[in-house]
Amino acid sequence: MIWIYIFILWLVYIVMTVSSLSYIKYQDHQILGVTLSKLNADNPEIKGIINSFKKLCYLILSFSMGFSLLLLMPFIRHYADFLMFFMMALNLFANWISINHHQKKLLTIKEQNKWIYSNKKIVTVDLNVSKVKGKSRISSVWI
Repeated sequence: MIWIYIFILWLVYIVMTVSSLSYIKYQDHQILGVTLSKLNADNPEIKGIINSFKKLCYLILSFSMGFSLLLLMPFIRHYADFLMFFMMALNLFANWISINHHQKKLLTIKEQNKWIYSNKKIVTVDLNVSKVKGKSRISSVWI
């Protein structure tokens, strides 16, 4: 029975690690939630932070897996449910701290190098649409 608990814990740890590591892919002009251009994302400093984040994620995974082997101790088995919850919360907290720490590093580098990007998202609205009959209200069929 205890091996099932350990398997579930390891599965949760692996899923959390994979989801954290997927956060470093350059998607929507962001790495770890920090907006960067493609040119700046290839900077050696940024690559170093990403490699540091990867190492820390794998370190958290290995410590969490090793810590979960405490469930094999006979006097701890009676508290396995509570300890599982505590271990999952601890792993989640450690992943959150590592993401937050590396985001701050990225933001610091971004501010030091003055990588500020313009925000030219201008939305235009046609106000004459509301004057056209039948276009500005919800249809009676929908109601």
